[in-house]
Amino acid sequence: MGVPEASLDFTPAIEEPSTDVPVPEDYDAVRDLLDDNSQLVDLALSFVMIKAGTHCEKSSAQAIIDHLQDKIGSDVQEEPVEWETGHGAGDEVFGISLEARKKRLR
Repeated sequence: MGVPEASLDFTPAIEEPSTDVPVPEDYDAVRDLLDDNSQLVDLALSFVMIKAGTHCEKSSAQAIIDHLQDKIGSDVQEEPVEWETGHGAGDEVFGISLEARKKRLR
């Protein structure tokens, strides 16, 4: 069972850079990373879909967009996130084994 192909158009978001961000350098760094590595977003979306048990890429992406919009619309300032690094190739990431990730992305 494959994931249906969906055409998502993020052109308006790409064309209108946000100037209302707390740390413009972080914004620019993330935008540059995503522009140079668009597959990261696809991979993250696949992880979320696997964990949520969903199949529609467009609906899943919209849920993520809505969640992020709620997050940036909040006045609550969160502490910076500290990520652990050094996961081995066979380790689970977000509770998803390497085998499951490879199978889902085919």
